[in-house]
Amino acid sequence: MNKKQKIAETKKLVRELEISEQAIKQSLAVITSRKKSLNQELASLGASSSYSSKKLNNVLSEKQTLSILGSLTK
Repeated sequence: MNKKQKIAETKKLVRELEISEQAIKQSLAVITSRKKSLNQELASLGASSSYSSKKLNNVLSEKQTLSILGSLTK
């Protein structure tokens, strides 16, 4: 692969990562909005919306986390 091809390939990869980054940001915005809505619903019902962050620490196994990170960095 010559220098020109390498530059083109690298630019393509950067564009793909930027698209992935935007998709993740949009997904996060949707999730955050839904979470806020559900917390407001809980509050209106008089229920607590707190959830122990310790329970969320190990939602994914180390293998799953590495797999996800690997797929995002391809």
